[in-house]
Amino acid sequence: MSSNKKSTPKCLLVRANIALGLTAFVIGVAAIIFGDYDNLAARQASEAVLNYLAVGGLVYAAVFWIFKTLGLPCMVGDDSSA
Repeated sequence: MSSNKKSTPKCLLVRANIALGLTAFVIGVAAIIFGDYDNLAARQASEAVLNYLAVGGLVYAAVFWIFKTLGLPCMVGDDSSA
């Protein structure tokens, strides 16, 4: 029997952080695609900030995904056969 459960608070926290990062990425990309700008200068300034938001959200999610994959065996599955 394995003492690890799939719904431990650590695992739920990591999953929530991955979802948060992916949500920030989706919001940033959607704002870039559907944004309405007055002129080119406003567009470039806004998209620079939104690019940082999108890339930052993706990196944030990737860091927590790596942490999940390498650091928390409860997220990988049940290793009761090992």
